Amino acid sequence: MYYYSASTGGFYSREVNSVIPSDAVAITDAYHQELLDGQSNKKIIVPDGSGYPVLQDAVPVSPTAQQNKADAVNRLIVTDWVNQPDVYDTSNNPHLVNRSAFLSYREQVRVYAVNPVAGFINWPVEPAAVWSN
Repeated sequence: MYYYSASTGGFYSREVNSVIPSDAVAITDAYHQELLDGQSNKKIIVPDGSGYPVLQDAVPVSPTAQQNKADAVNRLIVTDWVNQPDVYDTSNNPHLVNRSAFLSYREQVRVYAVNPVAGFINWPVEPAAVWSN
């Protein structure tokens, strides 16, 4: 048997804890596992009106402009390799066939690196590399 305390947001067991908060409510082992599984699936555990733990969807936090800028810069760094001449030189085999798709992607991302905005961004999808045979 486990106990959940709304005041601490924690779980307790008599086998492990010598002190259990006075507001703790008893939950079954199976429900405890269900709550932990829910956390693994991006849910959060919150107390209901009576202090009993329930799962709820996590509310996404809107990224700041600085966070979006960092994300954009990282996306550019990850695709910097497409600008190496030996990667797109057609005399090399293999060479990157769809460099233009990467350049377009990088152009769309660079907008947020140079002029960052706060909020959720519908980021373009990084293309998959296509190599010549």
